[in-house]
Amino acid sequence: MPGQGIGPWAAAQGVRMSRDANRDTARSEERRLRHALDVAERASQALSGLLADLALIQSEEDALGKLLGRAQTALDAGMVIALEEIGTGLKIRAARPDIDAVPPAMLPLIEGLTGTPRDLSQSDDARLAALTTHPAFAGAASIVSAPLPMGGTRRGVLLALGSSPNAFDDSARSVLQQLAQMAFYRLDALSARGENRLMAEAVDRSASGVAIADVTLPDKPLTYVNRAFETMTGYAAQEVLGTNCRFLSAEPLDSPERKRLREVVAQNGSGRFILRNRRKNGEPFWNELTIYPIDGENGQARYLVATQTDVSQRIEAQRVNEKIQSRIDDALAHSRDGFLMLAPNGEVILANSTTLDLFPSPRLQWASGTGFAENWADYLAELTDAMRPEDAAFVTPDLEALCQAPEGTEVNLPDGRTVLVRAQYTTEGTIVLGATDVTPLKSVERMLRQRVAAIESAPDGIAVADQDNRILYANSSLARLLSVDSEMNLVGRRWDPYYKSAEARAALAHIKNAIASDEKIDVRLPFETRDGDARVHDVSVSRTSGVGVILVVRDITDQLAARKRRAELDEQLAIARRQQSIAELSAGLAHDFNNLLSAINGSAVLISTDEDVSASTRRFAERIVAAGTQAARLVNRLLDMGRTQDEESLFDLRAATKDGLSLAETNLSSSTKLTIHTGDDVLEVHGNPTEAGQIVINLVLNSHHALAGAAGRVDVTLEKFEGTTAENVVVGRIVPGVTYARLSVADTGSGIPPEIINKIFEPYFSTKGEKGTGIGLASITAIVRRVNGAIAVHSVLGEGTRFDIFWPTGPLGGDEDGDEDDPDHVDLSGRLIMVVDDELEVAEVLGSYLERMGAEVAVVDDPELAIEAVQDDPTAWTAIVSDYSMGKINGGDLVEQVRKLTLDLPIFILTALARTISDMRINDRTVQSVFAKPANFRQISEALASIPASRNWDE
Repeated sequence: MPGQGIGPWAAAQGVRMSRDANRDTARSEERRLRHALDVAERASQALSGLLADLALIQSEEDALGKLLGRAQTALDAGMVIALEEIGTGLKIRAARPDIDAVPPAMLPLIEGLTGTPRDLSQSDDARLAALTTHPAFAGAASIVSAPLPMGGTRRGVLLALGSSPNAFDDSARSVLQQLAQMAFYRLDALSARGENRLMAEAVDRSASGVAIADVTLPDKPLTYVNRAFETMTGYAAQEVLGTNCRFLSAEPLDSPERKRLREVVAQNGSGRFILRNRRKNGEPFWNELTIYPIDGENGQARYLVATQTDVSQRIEAQRVNEKIQSRIDDALAHSRDGFLMLAPNGEVILANSTTLDLFPSPRLQWASGTGFAENWADYLAELTDAMRPEDAAFVTPDLEALCQAPEGTEVNLPDGRTVLVRAQYTTEGTIVLGATDVTPLKSVERMLRQRVAAIESAPDGIAVADQDNRILYANSSLARLLSVDSEMNLVGRRWDPYYKSAEARAALAHIKNAIASDEKIDVRLPFETRDGDARVHDVSVSRTSGVGVILVVRDITDQLAARKRRAELDEQLAIARRQQSIAELSAGLAHDFNNLLSAINGSAVLISTDEDVSASTRRFAERIVAAGTQAARLVNRLLDMGRTQDEESLFDLRAATKDGLSLAETNLSSSTKLTIHTGDDVLEVHGNPTEAGQIVINLVLNSHHALAGAAGRVDVTLEKFEGTTAENVVVGRIVPGVTYARLSVADTGSGIPPEIINKIFEPYFSTKGEKGTGIGLASITAIVRRVNGAIAVHSVLGEGTRFDIFWPTGPLGGDEDGDEDDPDHVDLSGRLIMVVDDELEVAEVLGSYLERMGAEVAVVDDPELAIEAVQDDPTAWTAIVSDYSMGKINGGDLVEQVRKLTLDLPIFILTALARTISDMRINDRTVQSVFAKPANFRQISEALASIPASRNWDE
């Protein structure tokens, strides 16, 4: 049957296939066993061969080469490579010659190479892929690895490379491990021997002396010394081995350092010492000795190793540095400046005692090692609330900002001192701060600044010059006095050429000789300004050691003029006093003589009227009466002696008062304080201004005498009085409706007893004894009565006295409005008059009087403005009335300038030097008239009235 036929065949086929499979399996196992036996045999041969090789090898390189060759043969590998771990990479060592020629390359550290064999062609390990990029691994298809210990801390990897996939199995890895382990012991031994040889060579060649002592032997003798020890000590090794090294010591037995060394050696311990030693030739040196023990196999100390260094130069340098440091510390300790050194972190390195004095830190004391911020906080904490500063820069100092201020920073301390702080960085980054107490310098600087300010603001010219009169310094006043634009234009120039007149040149020659002999000299030098104004300078020259020649220049022109004016006033006052004395004497004589004439004339009249007398007797009596009448006329003329009626006029009582005060003030002592209040209103009165000044002088001097030398005050007040009555009037009376100028002189003296107030105005009555004449108040009485005035006295004993003089304002009789029908009235209507005077008050008085006469008046206190006004319209003015003595331009200058503009304009000059004026520009051709001061307003108005209202001279 077909089914039956197929079955046996299939069965036979199955049996046959089973036999073939078993046969293939057997053959495969046989091949595996044969391979295993082959590998085992090669491994055995490799291991035994490697063992024989290693026994004869003396270098690590040879050992690695034999290992790589035996492993390549045992595994039938294409190449075996050793990778040694170095840092973060691997170093290649290969057996094949062409690979050996490849320069050693550092490869990335590959971990996990040891383990099962790997097929490089099928591996997805990125580390292996990176490894195969190196030329040493070119053509490798499989790999097997094993750890390779190399001795000490060194590690490596042993790699076998196959040219075909799956060339290695686990047995190959086992063989590789056995070979690597066998090589390790030899490599480890070679490494240790190399390290020992290296260490021995290093110790022997060391620059420091090395000595080794065996502590297990008695007295611990030396067993080794290196060449540096021999060089340093001068002893050869054979001379010292077997002996204790104490023979080198030159240290005293009882020195602390030697005692400490003995203790360390006795305990086989370690330590560092600085000892005095002695060389073989006896030369001493300083030895820096370091000792440490080395243990034996039993864990106990076996050797003591000593390293020695000659530090003589360092110790000597240290001694020099210590000496220098000691001197620096001593200098800083005695320095008046604070010194502070800070580390970069703010730690105190050094601070002297002055720093502690300037910035006391009671708790930390600015000690080394403490912090700057902590010390400063300690300093601030000790300040009271009143002394604690609010300045943020003081509370929290900015050291960086201080270092950036090369000139230093001034700091005001709470205790009132001023400190100049300087700070800078050193090359090491430390901060050095210096603090100088500049309080005395600031005081001197402030004083010098004040002196310089005083010199600069002084009205006198001040300069410092050299021996050749060349100016080194000058203030602005000197430039002004010498008509120079700026004091800087004077520096470097001689001052004497500015005085050009012959008189000045002669005086300057005398000054030069005086300076050469160190003599101080004062001279008056005439000077002409840039504008041609003549001035007089008082020049003081002296030489001061260390400074130079000191020059002081004063303009005394006005002072001389004032002195001359005062002399004139003194002369006028003396004349007035003489006239007053004559008048008083004449009045007394006339009074007595009139009494006699009354008796004579009365008797003669009685005789002439007696009917019983003869005709001849009657004729004789009539002759007596006629002679008596003539004598009476002579007596009346005698009563008029001393009167100056022709000098009486309207004048401003303020000006006369000031003139009198200027004279009286010179006779007052420094203990008397004089105050003046004259007001701003014009007080025009009629009379003699010299007599008014005499009243002021007498009253002020009387008040001064009442102070009797004690400190006190004299107050002078001038004001308008319009009352109807006044208290305590003792002379004259107050007329209702009349306006008076009241002159009050009050003092803080002893006062006047009430019982003698009415007597003080009598002639020759005085309370001053021999010092008084008794005519002062009497003369005042006569003057006041003549002008229809009054005198009041207020006095309290122990408190003082006040005299009030009431002088009617305007013309006598109080008629201020004038009267057109008055024959004395002058009409100046239609006339435009210019009054020029640099004293505005004086000009306004004259102007007011002329305006009362009907004129139109322009008052000008600057002569330059007057000249400009004439220049604008020379025909507009009727006349000019000008003072002569003015400031920068005088009357002569004004006349000269006006005459250049017009020859027709009448000019009148007022001067106190009318009889002695010598200005050639003022003459009969240039001016109409010269009036003497004090001005007679009546005369001036009459002179102006003589000029036609219109100046058309052709008519």
